[in-house]
Amino acid sequence: MTQSKNLRRGGFASVWLAAALCSVPVMAANPAHVQQLKDTRSCPGCDLSGADLTLLFAEQEYSVDDPTVNLDGADLTGADLKGAFLYQASFKGARMHGADLRGSNLTGAHMESADLTGTKYGNWDIHWSNLNGTYLTDTNLTGATGADLEDANTCRTTLPDGSIDAGYCD
Repeated sequence: MTQSKNLRRGGFASVWLAAALCSVPVMAANPAHVQQLKDTRSCPGCDLSGADLTLLFAEQEYSVDDPTVNLDGADLTGADLKGAFLYQASFKGARMHGADLRGSNLTGAHMESADLTGTKYGNWDIHWSNLNGTYLTDTNLTGATGADLEDANTCRTTLPDGSIDAGYCD
């Protein structure tokens, strides 16, 4: 009887553990979307959540004739874009919660209404970038250069000079 009770307890613990593990959200980019972005420089509305896009387009020779990167409406939640070369890229309405943009070149990027909540920055070049309506809640912009934050929504945002802007928090 004791062995039967131990098996039941062990069985219950196994079921509980399996249920707990299955309820953990997993970010997994759609591999076809990642390849589409790399091949065409365009993937509007794509699922790139959690994708490793480290040094994206940074190791390629850049030409002014290259099409700009289009990620309008894409889900880049948790994506790793460290060191990416995204000159004049378009991120209009993109979801970028917790994305890592450290060392990226986003000069001239269009980020209108993008949600950059909790995004990681550092040595981030955003000269001439459009941040109108961009959500920068809990974002650390220390070391970002060229940031025009006049029309951005800042809430507990660490500004490039290290000060904290309470901004508008709803």
